[in-house]
Amino acid sequence: MSTVDPKAVEVLRLVLDRTKKGAISWLAQGDVVTTRVGENRITIRNMAEFYNMAITNANGDLLTSVDSRAGVIPGHWIRELFELARRQTLKVDENLDSMINKLKG
Repeated sequence: MSTVDPKAVEVLRLVLDRTKKGAISWLAQGDVVTTRVGENRITIRNMAEFYNMAITNANGDLLTSVDSRAGVIPGHWIRELFELARRQTLKVDENLDSMINKLKG
């Protein structure tokens, strides 16, 4: 079983919680979502079979990386964060509501 930095797991938990509250803004491009926390960046990639979260510093150096296959954290946390960030960034609910209203119109 892989070892995962417990601080990375704590970052994941806190970022997921703050994203649910709308307190963190994300950017989405394809199968990647990114955000900044201070000078550091969190990048989550949908790798088709799993999700990967990488934390880099201001220079782009990899500080740590965790993926949903690690088995030592709830893999669904990374998947949930990716989907939540993507939906918020792309305004999925607002766009679908607009389409529904136009179609009912």
